[in-house]
Amino acid sequence: MVTVHGISFPDPRPETIVEVEGDPVPVDAFAETLYGIASDFEELADFAWTASRPGARPWIGDDADAYATSAESVQTDANTLQTGMRRVARAVTIHAQVLEELRTLRDQLVERRAAANSWRTSLIGELRAMEEPLHPITRSGYENAAQTLRDDYGELVSDHAKLKRELRANDRTMNKAFTTNQTLADIAAANDASAALAGNALLKNGGPMGLLFRSPEAAREWWEGLSAEERHALLVESPEVIGRMDGLPADVRDEANRILLDEQIAGLTEKQEDGTISPHEASVLDNAQHVDDAVRQVEKYVDPLTGEHPPIQLWMYDPEKYGTDSGSVAISIGDLDTADNLAVRVPGITSDIDGISAMTRDATNVYEAARFNGNGENSVASMIWLGYDAPSGITDPATLTEHRAEDGGATLANDIDGLRASRADNPAHLTLIGHSYGSTTAGHAAGDHDIDIDDLVLVGSPGGGYSDVGAYDMDGDNVWAGRNSRDLVGALGDHGDVSPGRIGAGLGRDPAEDKFGGQRFTAEDPDRNGWHRGIEAHGNYFNEDSESLYNIGRIVDGADEYVVHADHVHDPWFGGPEDPEIDRDPVETPDTGEVTYK
Repeated sequence: MVTVHGISFPDPRPETIVEVEGDPVPVDAFAETLYGIASDFEELADFAWTASRPGARPWIGDDADAYATSAESVQTDANTLQTGMRRVARAVTIHAQVLEELRTLRDQLVERRAAANSWRTSLIGELRAMEEPLHPITRSGYENAAQTLRDDYGELVSDHAKLKRELRANDRTMNKAFTTNQTLADIAAANDASAALAGNALLKNGGPMGLLFRSPEAAREWWEGLSAEERHALLVESPEVIGRMDGLPADVRDEANRILLDEQIAGLTEKQEDGTISPHEASVLDNAQHVDDAVRQVEKYVDPLTGEHPPIQLWMYDPEKYGTDSGSVAISIGDLDTADNLAVRVPGITSDIDGISAMTRDATNVYEAARFNGNGENSVASMIWLGYDAPSGITDPATLTEHRAEDGGATLANDIDGLRASRADNPAHLTLIGHSYGSTTAGHAAGDHDIDIDDLVLVGSPGGGYSDVGAYDMDGDNVWAGRNSRDLVGALGDHGDVSPGRIGAGLGRDPAEDKFGGQRFTAEDPDRNGWHRGIEAHGNYFNEDSESLYNIGRIVDGADEYVVHADHVHDPWFGGPEDPEIDRDPVETPDTGEVTYK
């Protein structure tokens, strides 16, 4: 302790920050190897099962019976080994993920300790340069600073102790996974114990198989009430359940979904290389690789204000939902559990897992715009949500009906409820963004269900699902439309009073029209050419340095006062719709930041 002019400053604590040994990259690679071995055992079990069937044996008699018995024994052992190897591989994946989190936590502790030490040195130096007596106000200020410094060091000590506990727990869990699998009998016993622990946890009230499982709120309470051992067992035994469970923290869902993703890629790649992969499995592998590519690319993104990589979360992952031609996935840039502002974007027609990298780049642009033009204090999470069966294209009959939008809206509403429930104690400002047919889907989520959103943004919309904002049970000031005057799709919404629902695409009124009752923001292309409408402008709403992206970023950040408004479309009774934006000269390219990957 150092005392200057009667004011005591604490010694720096802790003296050192524990090292986090180990590199998650080779650990992950080891897990992939184990997944491949598990796949080999699975193939062996399938072969042995086939060989044990009566029709598979070209002979009969005692020799045939002995062969069948031997094959059945091999099948049993191979299944045991496959289950055990997959369980250990999943434990290794979890170990790598936790290791990465602990490395990040250690880096943060080092930075906090350095900042506290620097401030302490500065305060002591300032005081030593002063002469007695100190002015009462000056003395009070330095005494308060010394107390804050004591509090900061106290928090550092507490967080450092937590880091050490989690390091030990992570090591113990990994050590147990290896040491309890020495013999075939050990593996069988460990398989049974892990499955029993997870199964009992699933049956608890609030869990997926419990008596009181009714809501995302119940799921959250259930997860919070589980022990660390039960949570680990569930991630190992039932990642497909945990990864899709509304109400659970986003980082938990991410952990479970990454286990599934890594396992599928490793196991199916093994089958692809040895020529045993089926057409269905090949499609699943293709979807999984697209998701993996998108995640790996966005993990290189750098936050414009901190210069660091924000958390990337695989919030939803099901490569077979709606068939392997589509799939279901949601990826967030930013931490959905803690961010001050959340943006959830719903894409439109032709959207499937094949295009998830491009959609993730758009979500990154939204994150960048909200951060770059924000106040620098609000954290952001921007998620691309592909959780519905989007029509496959303009020629798909589903494009001209609202059925997919209605079904997707119900799913979207459930997922929004899950997001809200997962952080009920720390609610965020949430903006729902719908693009193209996704705007119709978002409109039905808002209009058909009681969803808790702060702002609704509809861009390039062929119709918002309804004739006015009254259907959304939202204030019109919080419903926004962005429509490029050259966007053909954006002109397909219903207009005027004559037969609404049949004049346009039949997907609801154009949300940029005055009679819809919402607000419209500028969304023109600064470098547009000609006056004709086309498809090209339809895909530009999330482009860097565009009017649309600038305004979306402001809305996501909760800074509505900076949104640049545009005059509404108007449809007089004596003529067709009139868009005043057609003749407006777009402003100089607004600065939405420069997305950087490294």
